[in-house]
Amino acid sequence: MSKGKTRSEGLDPELRKVLGNNLRQARKVSGYTQEHVAEQLDVSLSTVWQWEDGRVAPMLDRLTKLADLYGVSVDWLLARAEPPADIYEEASQTLGTIARRLPPEDIQQITDYIHFIRERREKYKTRKAPPVGGSPQN
Repeated sequence: MSKGKTRSEGLDPELRKVLGNNLRQARKVSGYTQEHVAEQLDVSLSTVWQWEDGRVAPMLDRLTKLADLYGVSVDWLLARAEPPADIYEEASQTLGTIARRLPPEDIQQITDYIHFIRERREKYKTRKAPPVGGSPQN
């Protein structure tokens, strides 16, 4: 297995994307670069990039270390729990700054996308855990 211990078999590609987005968001809120994370976890920079891009998922031991590094839970990274308050604060400030510079139709598209993401996350919160070696069930 590679230095980064990545394995994606059995993990739904959509869930891998959600995990990747959450890893990226938590890293940015924590103020870390991908290089710093790679050094802390003793993996390559490309491994961190692949995790955040949703191409592969970190093994459980790495996922736990990432959660500890970012100060979030593994459940949050997997979209099974609400994010910490400081992530809301950061997102609110960023969105507010961006929104002031956008035309109304762009703001509506962003709002629609946020609703889409929320619905997709709700879908995963209600899913049952897959059997060992199996695929998730609705």
